[in-house]
Amino acid sequence: MMPFLLMKRAGIALGSNMGDKNSLMVQARDHLLKMSLSDDPFLQSSLYATSPQGCPHGADDYLNAVVEFTWPGTVEELLVHCQGIERALGRIRSGIRCEPRTADVDIIYAGDMVVNDPPRLILPHPRAHLRKFVLKPLSDIRPDLILPRQSKTVSCLLAELDTDEADPLLVSERFRACKNRRHVTLVTAYDYPTGRLLDEAGVDIVLVGDSVGMVLLGFPDTTHVTLNHMIHHVEATARGVKNALLVGDMPIHTYDTVEQAVQSARRLFQAGADAVKLEGGAAQAEKIRAIVDAGIPVVGHIGLLPQKVLEEGGYKIKGKSSVEKEALVKDVEAVAEAGACAVVVEGVTPHAARQITVHSPIPTLGIGSGAHTCDGDVVVIHDLVGAFPWFVPAFVKPRADVAGSMTAAVREWMKDSYTEPGSISS
Repeated sequence: MMPFLLMKRAGIALGSNMGDKNSLMVQARDHLLKMSLSDDPFLQSSLYATSPQGCPHGADDYLNAVVEFTWPGTVEELLVHCQGIERALGRIRSGIRCEPRTADVDIIYAGDMVVNDPPRLILPHPRAHLRKFVLKPLSDIRPDLILPRQSKTVSCLLAELDTDEADPLLVSERFRACKNRRHVTLVTAYDYPTGRLLDEAGVDIVLVGDSVGMVLLGFPDTTHVTLNHMIHHVEATARGVKNALLVGDMPIHTYDTVEQAVQSARRLFQAGADAVKLEGGAAQAEKIRAIVDAGIPVVGHIGLLPQKVLEEGGYKIKGKSSVEKEALVKDVEAVAEAGACAVVVEGVTPHAARQITVHSPIPTLGIGSGAHTCDGDVVVIHDLVGAFPWFVPAFVKPRADVAGSMTAAVREWMKDSYTEPGSISS
């Protein structure tokens, strides 16, 4: 893969938030200058200080810059050289996302090339158009550049960004950082008004769950929900959610393979989801990693898996045996290592939920897994407000009677609007 000769202008983003940042940025620039064609201009932006996004608490601010030059080799060779510069400047990759580093040397674009070879390289960089710390320095040197797959200039893209947290992956890293620091709340929504109300209430995560099949569409379980169903409801809910992380469920049989998982995640992302959720632990790690590498955040889901209800013959509590508990701990570790920003823990024993939470490096969000056992809680909005009286889970305490109020309102309207037959004369 990637045997292409460039002889095109390549844009490289530089960053550092460890050690002598100014010196490291100069050294990175000088390395790239030596690699460029001497007869072509070498463009370099100013240095910009930016706050760290998703880094561990107390991480230092970044210095960021962008350079552009003509590279006469292949894109594979350019990637190898960039990674070599990082190593030469003391970069050590531990596998932890958004960890502090001495040097970032990332290829943003190479002319009009489009490369899709995750996790090695994706061109143009899949999140460059969402990152102010890339667009700001890039606008210094190429304000009128239109990146491949974009329709607007760099200066226009920059003007549309309100904060450095426009990148969903950076937003999702905030939730990874919430571990042991604060309680995280997740509530379901399936439409515009509910999404807007939850967002205005300050909910952290709004989930467009495949529970829509049972709650709104009248299916007996979630296995009847399709990707088209989910896209429809994600689009509607997204119109009302401005601040919360909007997560879209990936329904059954939409992530049977890695390739299908990435494709389905992209369709939900394009519909307005900031992240996707899929069921399963260690067995789904490769798919989670591929989706995250494609630039889309992932929320995991372990324990009771509603999409396996037919396979398992019902909804069965997990974590009753020591073997099951150990497997669940391994599941959460695998999901986190693959890059998930949080994980739903559904239908496990309270003791198992506590064990999972202790061993999880990312926030655990419990539903039907006991009180005060996880880093956060999940609730179906219709259960919470009493809008679905036909079934209320034993672990939910309704905080309103929407169904009763709706029925009463309709009956009152019917009574008030009643007109005696024949009483209306011409």
